Amino acid sequence: MSTRYSNAHNTNAIIYYFKDERCIMKSKKMLLFVLVLLAAIGLSGCGNSTEMKNPMVERSSLAEIQTALGFTFDSLPNNISNLKLYTIADTTAQADFTLSSVGYTARKARLTTTDISGVYDKFAETRTVPNANGIPVLYQYNPGEAGLATWSTTDFTYSLYCPAGFSNTLMQGVVDQIQ
Repeated sequence: MSTRYSNAHNTNAIIYYFKDERCIMKSKKMLLFVLVLLAAIGLSGCGNSTEMKNPMVERSSLAEIQTALGFTFDSLPNNISNLKLYTIADTTAQADFTLSSVGYTARKARLTTTDISGVYDKFAETRTVPNANGIPVLYQYNPGEAGLATWSTTDFTYSLYCPAGFSNTLMQGVVDQIQ
């Protein structure tokens, strides 16, 4: 009887051992699941205060830009369409518009040596031509494609970007009308 009892006892011990192992494995899996869940929540960026604010603020009028920055565009070309106005980082005025089916982005900021255009294209050709007021304007462009004009007055820095459909003649005419 002692052998039978001993075998039965061993069998019960083995069964309890495996039950205990399953409980331990379930506990380990549950702990792993909770840790992965916490890590996912931590990495999700919920409530992340380091997120950058968009520096561009859409404005409804040139007067609103004037109020926000203390200056605005004194003039833009006639007959433009699709005009959208912005301020950028409380330092720069921007006007996006279409003229003769070509899109343009004009920017104006207080006099600075920093490039305000936001354009980082490589251009094949460069030339400097005075505008209607005799101020030298640097034109950088890829003929028939994109073009950028930059110039400065005693108080302000300007840029005019044409992402497609660049024409020297049209670009010069637009530059002459921006103040």
